[in-house]
Amino acid sequence: MPQSRSDQRRSAPERRRPRREDVRSDLLAAAAEEFQTRGYAATRLEAIATRAGYTKGAVYSNFGSKQELFAELLDQRITALIVDSVQGIMAADLTLDDVARRMARLSLDEERWHVLLAEFAVLATTDEEAAAVYRANRHRLLTSVTEIIRDNAARLGITGDPWTIAFLVAAVTNVAGVHGVIEPASLPLTRRAEIFSAVLRR
Repeated sequence: MPQSRSDQRRSAPERRRPRREDVRSDLLAAAAEEFQTRGYAATRLEAIATRAGYTKGAVYSNFGSKQELFAELLDQRITALIVDSVQGIMAADLTLDDVARRMARLSLDEERWHVLLAEFAVLATTDEEAAAVYRANRHRLLTSVTEIIRDNAARLGITGDPWTIAFLVAAVTNVAGVHGVIEPASLPLTRRAEIFSAVLRR
């Protein structure tokens, strides 16, 4: 006896809706790839949704705007990459020169990210919403890195003001990333390490 349509619907495997946190995670991963590939201004929410395998509506149901999505991505990067990486580097049993080399490697590996951040910083000079995102991000970064430097300064022989050194480390990391993309031959890993060593030693 053939099944009725209601029986067929009940017997068909149910499609599970993805969890909200999984959707957000997928969108953030896709956004990171799109932003670093295309730049902030050229990235479209439709492209992020397509790369993540969702509709544009999924983006808007999780993030109110492209800036809100980028702001969360910035915070994620600070926690997972910059703060955790710097913490791990400085807390390890390393000499100051070893710390400088590791930080130089971090700046080299993340060059495209620093180009993206530089683009967003320029936008922040004329767009107040972007400026608010940038200020909050930089404040969190500098506060976190200042604490890391303060906690490890005596062991590493760092004698300068922790906030000033944190600011210089952040600035050098960003500028080296951009310069390395534009003229890579002029900024090899050894040269970057020398720069970071000079900043930490003041």
